[in-house]
Amino acid sequence: MTAELKGWGEHEVPEGPGAVWEAGPLRLRLRRSAGELHVVPDRARVGREPRGPFDWPPEAGAPVWSRWAVGGVPPRVAVLPVLPDRPLVVQPEHPFHLPPGERARVYVRVPVWARLCLAASTRPILLEVPTVVLSNTSFGGYTECVLCYWCPTTARRTVEPELWAPHLVVCPLDLTNLSPVVLPVARLCLPVRHLGIYRQADRLWADPLDVRLPGATDPAEIRPSGTPPREAEGATLLSPPRETTQKGLTGWTFSALQALPGAALQSLPGLGGVKR
Repeated sequence: MTAELKGWGEHEVPEGPGAVWEAGPLRLRLRRSAGELHVVPDRARVGREPRGPFDWPPEAGAPVWSRWAVGGVPPRVAVLPVLPDRPLVVQPEHPFHLPPGERARVYVRVPVWARLCLAASTRPILLEVPTVVLSNTSFGGYTECVLCYWCPTTARRTVEPELWAPHLVVCPLDLTNLSPVVLPVARLCLPVRHLGIYRQADRLWADPLDVRLPGATDPAEIRPSGTPPREAEGATLLSPPRETTQKGLTGWTFSALQALPGAALQSLPGLGGVKR
């Protein structure tokens, strides 16, 4: 019988039929045999449960297992959430305006990546798989352009119960308008590589981002807090940032969005569409 591994953290992979771990649309199948760990991601979920790690939907094609020699370590792995490896372009479901000198806090849901590590003291990374495959896009002006992911989610002003899902992290943003004019908050580019992930019970939070907006055509001043948000009382660090910085960041927050060829700007499975 295939074992079901539940939740983020450390798990033991049994011999024999193997194990299945899942979060949102992503399912990882794992098996252990002869000193090796075999892993394959599975998104071909077509309304039926597999009978084991070798039971693959025929329309999905043959699975490609990655193999890892782990005979010298205990048969345990850690599955941890990490934020995507590129900046994210997000936009509110209902854009709003920020008057001069005003400050607003918004909450953005971001699909995490699943990082598979050996549960050893050094936690060597085996692989990373996005729970939701996001479209490619670019962000910036004609002289400066950054490769990003398009994240069709919402930026809400309040935290509602329906925001939470095992594969989504909530990122609080503190926006401050430093300019003398009203700024439309219609699209944001977030440097998520600099954010850690914190766990509060079954909820995932990211560091709050302090975003200071000097104007509609100027790069924003961005600073990660490096601490859990005030709403996440008792939260503990689950995954550190991909990159750390002791200084503030700058980013093109309101620049033109340029879709790359073949990039579909649409709602995706696991995010519940742009209206959630």
